[in-house]
Amino acid sequence: MTMTFEQFKKRIEREYGLFWYHMKKTAIASSFRMEARAKLNATTFPQVRTGRLRSSIFGKVGIQNESLVITLQAGGGGVGQAVNYAEFVELGTSDPVKPRLFFSPNIGWRYASKGIKPRYFMKRAVDAEKPILEEKLGQALKRTLEGKK
Repeated sequence: MTMTFEQFKKRIEREYGLFWYHMKKTAIASSFRMEARAKLNATTFPQVRTGRLRSSIFGKVGIQNESLVITLQAGGGGVGQAVNYAEFVELGTSDPVKPRLFFSPNIGWRYASKGIKPRYFMKRAVDAEKPILEEKLGQALKRTLEGKK
């Protein structure tokens, strides 16, 4: 089938809206999956004590500079409770002092450090979602090119 340049241009303009529809739908689903996985990660490692860290995690989709942006955030500033330690749990902290040996009646002798090991509860969620998101975006592009809603 041949088409004129004007027909091609109209088709591209029509499909552009369909393309953004599919991309937004895919991004929102991805945001929910990442949020759920990050909350699960925050439940198991590190283990839940109060649930505030887990409840502070949320994902959102927005548009910046004509690009679709998926944001996964913890620590507040959104739906969940504000927790000031989310960054430290995710990325860990350094210990300015070398680990020292101490005795605990319950545990015995052991080395202790003031630093916190990184837990990467959000990074693990994002890393797990990347291949799924690539596949879903490819499917969305294919649906767009086929003209399917």
